[in-house]
Amino acid sequence: MTTAVDLVYNAFVKIETNGKLMLRDSFVMNIFKPLYKKLPELKDYLDYYFEERRTNVFGATDNASRKLGIKMVKSEVLMPNDHDNRATNELCHSLAEDMASTMLMDMADPRKVTAEMITK
Repeated sequence: MTTAVDLVYNAFVKIETNGKLMLRDSFVMNIFKPLYKKLPELKDYLDYYFEERRTNVFGATDNASRKLGIKMVKSEVLMPNDHDNRATNELCHSLAEDMASTMLMDMADPRKVTAEMITK
């Protein structure tokens, strides 16, 4: 668990100074990559969850209507097609930096168990 907390903490350290990383697929999708060798099931699950898992969309009532919902959302977040989503790209970078800063403070809060798990 300590390793996972450190990986997330270190990712937020990088995002705090470069919010663009939050929308970079190669960065976000590889935060837990150092764990894959010890936990191959984690990689298998994440691959399934983000690439193959089918979900019900609003109003769908049968299995034939299920979509690759997470894959669709991930695609629109990281490489938006919608004009409005593209127009908010710079704002997302700024928000990512603020969110990372907030998360770093929260994770280091001595009243929380995560503070004991951060090795830096």
